[in-house]
Amino acid sequence: MKITNKYDLPEPLFRKLRATVRPPVKGVFHVTELIRPPQITAIIRRHWDELIQDASELIWAFFGQVAHLMLAEEGLPFQEIPLAFIIDGAKVVGTSDLKEGGLVSDYKSTSVWSLLLGDKVEWEQQLNLYATLFRLDGKEVTGLQIEAFLRDWKERDFQKDPSRYPPSQVIIKPIPLWPFEEGLDFLKERLRLHVLAAEGGDFAECTSEEMWEKPTTWAFKRQGRERALKVFDSHTEAQEYLEEKGGGDGYYIETRPGSRPRCERYCAAAPFCEQFKKWKGGEK
Repeated sequence: MKITNKYDLPEPLFRKLRATVRPPVKGVFHVTELIRPPQITAIIRRHWDELIQDASELIWAFFGQVAHLMLAEEGLPFQEIPLAFIIDGAKVVGTSDLKEGGLVSDYKSTSVWSLLLGDKVEWEQQLNLYATLFRLDGKEVTGLQIEAFLRDWKERDFQKDPSRYPPSQVIIKPIPLWPFEEGLDFLKERLRLHVLAAEGGDFAECTSEEMWEKPTTWAFKRQGRERALKVFDSHTEAQEYLEEKGGGDGYYIETRPGSRPRCERYCAAAPFCEQFKKWKGGEK
């Protein structure tokens, strides 16, 4: 992967940001890879030397690594432990924090609204994979938690809505702990899918959920009014509703095109993904 510096970041910072990127190794899978769709991992591995990313896009990954280094001080009641196991012929690696009492913890930098929108499935999967690796290493795991750093937290927003908005820029979020067998079965199945995809075998296209897809909708609106009066999932239903209104008094239908935020803004595999190309080409 080529790391560019189109915003002329200072050389020391650019070097540190570039160092956060690790090239894939054949037969080795990181936990953070296994929770991604196999299609993404396979395309990234296949086109690694052709991928381009700007250093400015790596800033939060860099701060995440800095947080781990700063918090891994001697004498604190937890330790960052690298784990590696050969499972079904492939190597699985991961690093997380194990606190006193068997509590597995991981740091995340995220937005407030991302936290408020609900549980992140990937967080639950990732921490339970770490828990499975710890258990395979003979360590007891009694609980899981995310220590979330809210990078856009604002005091005034908390004052406006203290019942919903997080009270602090750092939130501790408990994560459900799966039984060992459930975690091991999940690990083996994810590994099987990723090995198959990486070796050039069949892999499923990304699902709507994996692409964070927002479907196309049709808004029933009136001239001079910004907000929609009603929103439909079907153009036919929207058109029928408009006809019921007679089409007069300035009523009209506004198409709100769907989107796939992960593909459009956050997926390094997108330039080489046939599924994404078809969607962008209008085959939606």
